[in-house]
This record gives sequence, C-alpha cells and structure tokens, in this order.
Amino acid sequence: MKEQKTLNQWRKERGLEVGELAEKAGIGRHIINLLYSGVNPRLKAGLALAQALDVDVTQILWEKAEPEEVPAMPKGPEATGNQSRVSREQYEVAKQWLKAGRKMTEVTKAVGVSRGTLYKAFARFEKEDGSQKPSTGPVQGAAGSKVKTRKPEAPKAAP
Repeated sequence: MKEQKTLNQWRKERGLEVGELAEKAGIGRHIINLLYSGVNPRLKAGLALAQALDVDVTQILWEKAEPEEVPAMPKGPEATGNQSRVSREQYEVAKQWLKAGRKMTEVTKAVGVSRGTLYKAFARFEKEDGSQKPSTGPVQGAAGSKVKTRKPEAPKAAP
C-alpha cells in the first residue's frame, strides 16, 4: 500500500509554500486554505494537487492537517434568571477551540448556549480583562451587539 499523508505534510515534504503549490497546481490560493480547514476538494482540484505533488490522489488524506489537541469543554453553571450561562472556564476553552479551527456551531453546542449568548459572554469577559486590542474571538460584529434605537414617529396629521 502506498504511503498516505495529509496535503500539508506532502507540501512540506516537497519544500513548497502554499502559494507555490497553488500556482503549480493551477488553482487559486483560497482553495488551498479551504483544504486545510477539512473541506474535500472537487475531483479536478484534487487531481491537480496530486499531480503538482507528484503523488497519486489516493495518497492524500483530505482532512484537516495536524489537528490541535484541545481540552474538553467543562460543564457550565446552572443558570437562573439573568445569570450568564457561560463560565470563565468555558470561555477560556471556547477560545482555544476556535483558535484550533473548530466551528462556532460546534463550540456553542458544546457549551450549550446560543450563538448570541456566546458572543455576549466573549464581550463580557474581554471587557473584564480590559482588552484594549481588537478581539481575536467571535465578538466583533456579533449578533445582538448593536444598540437598538427607536424609529422616529411620523408626525400626526392635523384634524
């Protein structure tokens, strides 16, 4: 059986940069980035990448390259009333999961909260930490983060 490696491992073994591989295969660099996220390519792109690496297409493992080990999501506090459902510990683990490339949907499911609740928790903890730099978490542009204002009422017609 032929040796199997991830796309990234083959690329590194051949001494190619990401852009060089994309150019050699004749495909856009954005496709390469998608491949490292665990997205399977279309047949034409997969064959072009295999040819550029001088390997058989069956030798390339198309999953995410070198997945990072992340801790398990801890159990959150019981929420009552207006209390947060996301603990500091969950927030820290959620940041690690996102940095490792996990999808926001997977993180929210593990924490057991909605996307909006998780965004609000990120904003709260970053504020508590006094973070003055731009967020690397999902908070920027978060749903529910805009201040809601009332629309002006239309002037009433005179009787």
